[in-house]
Formats: sequence, structure tokens, C-alpha cells
Amino acid sequence: MSNGIDLAQLLARSSDVVRRVLDDAPRRRLQVLLTLIEPGTTTLAQPAAFRADDEYFYPASTIKTAAAYAALLRLDELSRAGHPDLSPQTPMVFQPFPADRSVQDRDDSNIRGGSITIAHDCRKIAMVSDNLAHNRLYEFVGHREINEITARLVRSEPGREVVINHRLAEPKIPLGSNRTTPRVEVRCEVPVQIPQRTSDLLLDSEHVPGVRVGREHVDPLTDERRAGPMDFSRRNRMSLRSLHTLLLTLTRPDLLPPPTTLTLRPAWRDMLLEAMTIPPRLSDNPRYEAREYPDHFAKYLLPGLCRRCAAADIIVTNKVGRAYGFSIENAMITHRPSGRSIAITATIYANAREVINDGGYEDESLSDPFMADLGEAIAREFF
Repeated sequence: MSNGIDLAQLLARSSDVVRRVLDDAPRRRLQVLLTLIEPGTTTLAQPAAFRADDEYFYPASTIKTAAAYAALLRLDELSRAGHPDLSPQTPMVFQPFPADRSVQDRDDSNIRGGSITIAHDCRKIAMVSDNLAHNRLYEFVGHREINEITARLVRSEPGREVVINHRLAEPKIPLGSNRTTPRVEVRCEVPVQIPQRTSDLLLDSEHVPGVRVGREHVDPLTDERRAGPMDFSRRNRMSLRSLHTLLLTLTRPDLLPPPTTLTLRPAWRDMLLEAMTIPPRLSDNPRYEAREYPDHFAKYLLPGLCRRCAAADIIVTNKVGRAYGFSIENAMITHRPSGRSIAITATIYANAREVINDGGYEDESLSDPFMADLGEAIAREFF
């Protein structure tokens, strides 16, 4: 309980779907953190927690926020080290990885010149969770560097709360090969050459309860069905508390104690926050069709929030993730009329069959209704 908030009671007062998950919380790996921020707040209270970090969950695309933040910080370092013309709009070229692939030197979704840029990739991952854009940011920063930067952002050490070991949606690249990132050219006035790197940082999550998931799995490399759980010990991990801290570091750095906060340039932070907030249909670059990317496409709580509040009264700045039966929401919700904000980080595992990597999950029948009803419960309780 924190600030008088009892999350178990809040969930119990919600819908039948939420109560069903609550009654089966360990099997569903349900975890929730919630921080209430009143108008005029100058310090953060401890978040209210329900089963936070009781066991492993796969963070999926929620780690893309870390990649965007780290890429902007790394860009700032290069700019201050003798490349003052460098910006998030500077064109970039990525050499092939693996070697049998093509050079990446264009992004046709960028209607302003077709270049690959940090800014454009940040927008794509924030609005529609683009995997290729994330992987480029991962390659720009580097394996060791992204782990070290993200650990500092969440006030930890690499491997304790954060393990970022691989690209996303690249199952045919062996896990160990993900520590290698290709040569990158940044085409500013005096071009920056980032060499191919192979990180010697070895991280795993063997110490985390429940890191082996399911009763059967389909091997990502071979596509063979295998008996026994899937081992996530060398796959990506961010603890629930780390995701929550990362969200607050980005959205409300004024409430966090210096000097542990790594600061983004205000204009660059605003660019990322805008992309994490607006619906895809309002983006002028890249452009997205509303019928393919509705407003709730990457905002799982939004349908429920809008049952209780006018859409114009709600601001949702967030990043979701979904893979292997796990669904995660990491959101700052601001209610304009009251001025209240809620930072919420929640995860659920919806895979009754317990077969990993065959696509037979309960996303539409359980995860989506749960997240929407959680949004409604938040709106009813606080707004």
C-alpha cells in the first residue's frame, strides 16, 4: 500500500475479467506498479505495488524506450565531442549484419529525404513499435553501451535489473551473435565512423525466479517443437521496477533526485515524448492510416480510460510490449481536468496452453480485455 492505495483492492473492485486474473495471479504472472502524482507534487511517493517482480516476465517492445533514450544520449555525447552539427535528423548508414544482408542507407517512410535518422526511428518505435527501427538504435548504441546506459537510467548495474541481449524479431540470429553490432556511418559535416563492435559483456537472468517459461516451446532458431520450458535466462529482461523508473525518468525527471538522472536535451526529450503520446494517425512523418493503426493500437489502457473520461481529457504517454504470451503496458496517464497523473506499469501472461512461440496466446480474449478494464478501473478510482 502507498499513498493509501491498495492495488489488490483496486483490482478486486474492477471487472470480472480483472478479478479472474487476480484470483489466478501467480499463474498469470500478474504484476502492477502504480505511482499517483498530484498537482504541485515535488517529490515522488513510493509506488503502490502488487506482486512487483515476483517472477520473470519478458519485456518485449517496452525495452524500445531504453534504446531510444540511449541513442539520443549517445548522439549528444558525439555532438559534444567535436561534431556540433550532429542532430537526431542527421542521416546514417548501417553496414550489413549478418554479412549476407544489404546495406541500410534509406528509409522510404521518411518523407523528408528518405534518410535513416535517429529521430525518425525514435518516432517509429514510439508510435507503432517498429522492430527494424529499434534494432538500428540498438546497433548504433552497442550491446555493452545500451546495457550500461539503461542500468544507470534505472539506478542499477548491468545484469541486476536490466539485461538487453538481443535485437527484436530476429529469431534466426543466434543469441550470442547479438553482441556484435555493425559499422555505422553518421553523415554529419565531418562523418563519424562507428566501427563494428563485439561486446564482451556477458549477462543473464539465472537468478530471477520463473525464468524458464511454459511446458513446451518452439525453438526460435530451428522452428522445432520441443518438450520442456523455454529458457529466457539469456534473453532480454527489465524488472517491473526498472520499467517504472525508466518511465518516470523520461516523463517526470523533475521529481527524481540528481545526479543519477541522465538528462536529454529538452528539444530531443520533447520529440520523444510527443511520439509516445500522439496517435499514429496524427503523425505527419511517418504517415499511418487510422484503419491500420487505430488510436488504441499501442495504448492498451486507452479503451477503458475512454469509457470513463472524454478522450480529449486524457493524455497517455507510453510504450507497450507483447510477445510469447506476455503483454506489458508502461504508461504515464494525465487527466487534464484534475491535473492528476498516474504512472502505471503492468504485465500479464496469457498463455493457458503453456506452449511458447507457437502463437497460440490469449491476447484478444484475455490480455486486451484485462488491460482495457484496468484502464477503466484507474479512471474510476482517480479521475
